[in-house]
Amino acid sequence: MILRICLHQCIFFKLCLKSILERNELKSIHWSAEAALPFVGFAEAMLMFYSLVPVLLKINGSTILNLSLLTLDMWAVLIRIFAYHEKG
Repeated sequence: MILRICLHQCIFFKLCLKSILERNELKSIHWSAEAALPFVGFAEAMLMFYSLVPVLLKINGSTILNLSLLTLDMWAVLIRIFAYHEKG
């Protein structure tokens, strides 16, 4: 419950800060579903990452976290090479 309250406060603070500091950039964007969905997806991914990292650290330790992040980088390289046909 406390974690949920803290997350909502952090999200609210971040939204307020973004709307104040980057209001001109936000006004210049032509908002549509195609423009908003990447922002929402990135926010959800970051929320999941920062919510699950403490759990992973508590259960397995920092070595597993570092190895999983390195493995994630290798998967990203393989996907870029084979799915998008880019050179490594």
